[in-house]
Amino acid sequence: MKKKILIVVGALISGLIIVSGMNNKNNQSVNNFTSDFSNSEKSENKKIIVEKTPEVITLNGIGQQASNKFQLQKGLSIFKMTHNGSSNFIVNLLDSNGKQVGSLVNEIDSFNGGKAENIQESGTYILDVTADGNWTVIIEQPRQITAPDTTSFSGKGQQTTKLFYMKSGLKTIKMTHNGSSNFIVSLLDSNGKQVDGLVNEIGSFNGSKAEGVQDNGIYLFDIAADGDWSIDIER
Repeated sequence: MKKKILIVVGALISGLIIVSGMNNKNNQSVNNFTSDFSNSEKSENKKIIVEKTPEVITLNGIGQQASNKFQLQKGLSIFKMTHNGSSNFIVNLLDSNGKQVGSLVNEIDSFNGGKAENIQESGTYILDVTADGNWTVIIEQPRQITAPDTTSFSGKGQQTTKLFYMKSGLKTIKMTHNGSSNFIVSLLDSNGKQVDGLVNEIGSFNGSKAEGVQDNGIYLFDIAADGDWSIDIER
């Protein structure tokens, strides 16, 4: 009789151990599922932070002047400038300490062009302008995450191109210029940082440069010229 009781008790204990083991396995599975789901949820929650594009800044004046102070954010700034005088037109960008951080234009006579700058620190800035006529400066700070897949560009004089998307890999960049002064072309990234200098010549030019683009991304060209120019990207 005692043996039967012991056998029954033993069986009950074994059953409880098995059930307990199953519960532990189930709990472990639930915990693993919860952990996997949590990791998956965290992964899905990693979104691209889209920076809001700052408002366009417009400055204008007549003759030699210091502009009103204005705020720039870190990253790309594009300065579009005009002048209707007949003498020097020089525009320098100064920071809040009066330190020159960019030379935007240095030309004689009327002017209608642009310059891209990489702003290294957000803060207060001012323009120091030398001119003998009416001038305007429009400042854009594009923060695009998409851009067209443009491969051909053309213009006249000092300009910046529109932003464009370019895949990584080897490219051949063909360039022409029919002016008589400096012809300088720089490839910039979406923050306005120079990726490479493509050409720096004086006078007319018809040539090309092989460029190894390291990253897929948004780019633009910054051009110094006094004549008509063209840029074509072969992929």
